[in-house]
Parts: sequence; structure tokens; C-alpha cells
Amino acid sequence: AVLPDRRIELPGFVHLALLWRSEQDGPDDVTVRVQLVDSDGRVVDEILTRPVDGRYPSPVWSAGEVVRDQYSFWLAEGVAPGVLELRVGLVGKEGWSSLGEVEVVGP
Repeated sequence: AVLPDRRIELPGFVHLALLWRSEQDGPDDVTVRVQLVDSDGRVVDEILTRPVDGRYPSPVWSAGEVVRDQYSFWLAEGVAPGVLELRVGLVGKEGWSSLGEVEVVGP
């Protein structure tokens, strides 16, 4: 995962790029869940989509291919300042992978 900025001033965007590598031709179709979670474990925002906004789904990937998949969260002024964890998972699969934290600071 690539996180360009770990400190976000409100209002502002959290930008994220995921890099997927296919181990085989035409892997199973996946839906990605990316979440921002506060220190109490509450989901602040979530994106649920197929890779590359559905424009390049996993079943058309080739073995060894690397696919760049970008996401952006808009954080309005009403979001509470603090530390948010970014995490990613796949729908239908158990568990989450932490992508690190971002610090949100008020205006």
C-alpha cells in the first residue's frame, strides 16, 4: 500500500494506492473493502468496490501482473480529530490487513 500523506488537515482527502499481484491467470472475482477506523474500533468511512472501480476486475488479470488500485476518502470538517487506522479486506474472506495510521487534525 502507498500512503502519500499520513497527516490530514480537515477538510481533506486520504489517498491510498493498493498494488495487487496476480499469482495466476484469471483469479477469482474479488470485491475490496477499505475502511477508516477510529481508536474505538468504529468505522468512520468505508469503500466497497471491485478493483480499479470495477473497470479492471480480477478475472481478467494475468499471472504475475501488478495492478494499481487507488482509493480516496473525503474527510469533512465534522470528522473528529485523532488517529485513524486504514485497513483492507476482501468480501467473503476472513480478517483485515492494517495499512497503517493517519493523523487527522482539525481546522
